[in-house]
Amino acid sequence: MNTEFFISQLNRRAKPGGFRHKFIVPEAYAGLLYQHGVFVRVLSAGRHVLWGFGWSLTTTDLRRTSTLVAGQEVLTADNVALKLSLLVTHQIADAVKAAHET
Repeated sequence: MNTEFFISQLNRRAKPGGFRHKFIVPEAYAGLLYQHGVFVRVLSAGRHVLWGFGWSLTTTDLRRTSTLVAGQEVLTADNVALKLSLLVTHQIADAVKAAHET
């Protein structure tokens, strides 16, 4: 199954005419639950059923991620060329803070 398609289906807004909403949060993700655009709580992994109007869910990936910054050539003070690459590893520890404060 295509992961991007699965996540896009999770991030879709709940149908405005529906009263019962089913949300599935996959393992290693945190679900941020909103009602009428106001943050309510964090949902852990699993299936959740909510009653009412205006519910929406946004998922945040909590897995460790690595990003490679391509090689850059740098000249030192004595005109020696150095080629540097950088590997940045990051992981989200607090999904609420990551979504609302960055």
